[in-house]
Amino acid sequence: MELGTTSAKILKPSQPLYPNVIAKYHAVLYLDNKWILASQTNLNFNFEWNLIKKDIFGNDLAIKKLGTGAELNLKIPKDPQNYELMLIAKKNDSEYVTSDKSSLHTPLQN
Repeated sequence: MELGTTSAKILKPSQPLYPNVIAKYHAVLYLDNKWILASQTNLNFNFEWNLIKKDIFGNDLAIKKLGTGAELNLKIPKDPQNYELMLIAKKNDSEYVTSDKSSLHTPLQN
């Protein structure tokens, strides 16, 4: 496996999000032409989760480190549409780093 072909993404929960509800997010890795949960691999990656607060125009205001690991339990903040989640994945014993940013939820389509 080439390190340059590995990418990490955020798998969002498949539930409606409301303030103060705990939602579980997962890191997923693209390996061998498929996406797999990072928690189900034996690859030596470190994962860091950050919460980014946005203003009404979508500009970054603040960033808060939430924790590490392949999974994150997040207490949904008030006005979740004003936040993004950022995942940083670093391969141990390597300089390879990849990241992903995502809204906290998947908006409903009309």
